Amino acid sequence: MRMDALARRYAGALLQAAVDAGAEREVREGLGLVARTIADRHELGAFLRSPCHGSALKLAVMADLFGARVCATAMAGVRLIVARGRERMIQDIARAYGEMLDRRENRVRVSLVSARPLGPDCIGRVRALLAERLDMEVAMDVATSPGLIGGCVISMGGRALDNSLRGRLLDIRDRMMKSG
Repeated sequence: MRMDALARRYAGALLQAAVDAGAEREVREGLGLVARTIADRHELGAFLRSPCHGSALKLAVMADLFGARVCATAMAGVRLIVARGRERMIQDIARAYGEMLDRRENRVRVSLVSARPLGPDCIGRVRALLAERLDMEVAMDVATSPGLIGGCVISMGGRALDNSLRGRLLDIRDRMMKSG
């Protein structure tokens, strides 16, 4: 079984446990905290990946680090993942869990990158327009990138709508190159 399929299987089981416990968002937060900590603390990631340390020691370390910081359902999931030797997949499982929860809650994650900072009113209008068009709740990450020169790029689900000046200039260049 491929890693992403296995991560989705674990995420699906965790989501079902979270639904049963009424703790869907708490589990998302807990898994996110664990995944971010592993990504940010390289020594923890190396420790978890090392075959020199048994699962009992890894479980004890994870319980010590996260037992009081994440909900019981998330911690049970982390214990299961580590006990089964799948600790390398925690970040993939956390991402898959978030995607599944978003689908369940009819939410789409959108990235809005603009050349200059946008005001709250503008961001709100974009969010409302997308929510209306998609008929979904929109969770939006907003960033700036001066390299866009002007305009913005909206990305969601592997698709991007590039309405930036940089994108338009690149499009013009490509068309000129093709025409000779």
